Amino acid sequence: MKILYATQATGNGHLVRALEIVPFLRQHFDVEVFVSGCQAQVELPFSVDYQKYGLSFSTSKRGGISYLKTARSLRPIKLIRDIKACKLSDYDLVINDFEPITAWACRIKKVPILAMSHQASFFSEKTPRPEKLNRKQEFILRNYAPAKHYIGFHFESYDENILPPVIPRDIRQLEVELKNEICVYLPSYHPKFLANHFEGIKHYRFRIFSPFVRGMESHQNLEFHPVSREGWLSAFRNAGSVIMGAGFEGPAEVLHHGKRLMVIPMQGQYEQVCNAEALKRLGVNVQSRIQNDFEDRLRYWLEESKSIQIVYPDQQSFIIDRIGSNVRA
Repeated sequence: MKILYATQATGNGHLVRALEIVPFLRQHFDVEVFVSGCQAQVELPFSVDYQKYGLSFSTSKRGGISYLKTARSLRPIKLIRDIKACKLSDYDLVINDFEPITAWACRIKKVPILAMSHQASFFSEKTPRPEKLNRKQEFILRNYAPAKHYIGFHFESYDENILPPVIPRDIRQLEVELKNEICVYLPSYHPKFLANHFEGIKHYRFRIFSPFVRGMESHQNLEFHPVSREGWLSAFRNAGSVIMGAGFEGPAEVLHHGKRLMVIPMQGQYEQVCNAEALKRLGVNVQSRIQNDFEDRLRYWLEESKSIQIVYPDQQSFIIDRIGSNVRA
């Protein structure tokens, strides 16, 4: 069976999942890879057969989405042309990780598609949401990369088509320690903004990973690093605590190893607001944003909070079984 695995590069999480999923899919099927977007810092160690511009959003430097920059980056005519030009007749199935070009091409051309992503879990009404739903954002989540059949990934199996997270092998096999070091990954905040809130806490060393940094910089108890998988794994190994956005893959990896976790959802990013609600139900510390009293709240968290561990099982056999059942259907 020939499969097109389509994913997006608007964030690192999608590509990290591809690092794990594509190699073992290739043990069972003939797989080609389609990537759209241009914002991730993760490099794939295997060839990409199709690379497209896709749809991306841009962030501000204060923790939110920059709607002006996002609007300027959109290329709707190119997007429509890429959807129309997308050739799918050679494939028995398209597996789609929230990638819009192939998803819409499949809908228009009636090609079999299986959504397999964290975002696909939101096709189920049982997936946690905030008390106040954002109807516009709900519509976008369901129609950005539409599909009838899906396998969703989430922190818990809220519904029959939702599996636990795919934990990458390099994270799963990592021998970790819990030291007075804190890993920070808040890519929508500028390093100078973060420094103002972290530098006063002297008893901890903060290793801050940022897309705004080009080389390692050190200042007192703060280290600033460019975003890289290798650098993150090295810092993550020894960190006792992690502060990051309310994405999916990153928090899942922290929970798997039982490190103390604080999440700050990106402002204007509804999916992260939903993830934050799910994490809050698990007992994770959730902060809505970094404000003037953040240093006090951070100190309290470091002194009083406890870690939470959820050891997630290997998902390979489950995924292959689900793909097979969807193909037969």
